Amino acid sequence: MTQKTDEAIEIAEKIKKDIQEGHSNISQIVRQYYDLATLVGNKDEAKWVSEESDGYKEIKNIPDYRKITNPAIEKNKCTFILDDCDKVEKKSLSDSLYYEYYVYSNNQIIDGTFIVKCEGLSDIVKNIKNRIYRETTNILIELKFGGIIETIFEDTKKLVDSKLVDVCPDAIEKFTSAFERLRETKPESWAQAVTTCRRILKDFADEIYPPKDELVNDRNVGEEYYINRLWAFASENIKSHTNKELIQSELEYMGQRIDSIYDLTCKGTHAEISREEAERAIIRTYLLIGDLIKLGGL
Repeated sequence: MTQKTDEAIEIAEKIKKDIQEGHSNISQIVRQYYDLATLVGNKDEAKWVSEESDGYKEIKNIPDYRKITNPAIEKNKCTFILDDCDKVEKKSLSDSLYYEYYVYSNNQIIDGTFIVKCEGLSDIVKNIKNRIYRETTNILIELKFGGIIETIFEDTKKLVDSKLVDVCPDAIEKFTSAFERLRETKPESWAQAVTTCRRILKDFADEIYPPKDELVNDRNVGEEYYINRLWAFASENIKSHTNKELIQSELEYMGQRIDSIYDLTCKGTHAEISREEAERAIIRTYLLIGDLIKLGGL
């Protein structure tokens, strides 16, 4: 992890602890959360918590949890709490409260007056803390576990790249071509990225399990049956029954999806595919080859 990530994790864990133990006042928690949101580059949360810290300058920006109605006085009147969160917390502990409230209709303010006491300030503080706690938890999960996923993928990438150079060097160039297609904005380009995955898998199959005339486990392993050939390779070379079944299942799914898009492309038919689906296909192809390399002993 980087120094920046470590710092963000430290702040996030302190925020959660402070909220759980209830020792810190709201202004301290808000300041810490502003530092965290800024550190991780979450501009929306940084803007929101900044307004909570400084107070709201415009009525239109006030969140719903800062709008307090009192039907016992008049059902169409609402108190808009503009004060900064520190003042709100202090006033929530006071017996004498004075707040300006406004008559509103269709979200338009049409009058203004005063009430003597306003209930619900403690709920505002609770809402602020709950949001900070929830978002801090999400940030903490991403900081801790997002890095693990990146590390796992990076380790797999190093292994796959190093092995592909020896086993199927053309595949690396094809992967690069597929990712370049993803940067384009046309669905046709994304479909072409997926058909590139087909060529990669076929090239890989040609190298690790060349075509045969005879059936293998009642499957045709001829030239065009590249998925069957990869399936046969897994069957013959992967010792773990569970790993073998998982890879073979993934091969079946990937082969069917990629071949269906390939067939449509060959016929000149528009293949309905999103950028996200194309991206997943490329990544899954990459990881699938990684599994075959690692578990197949290549």
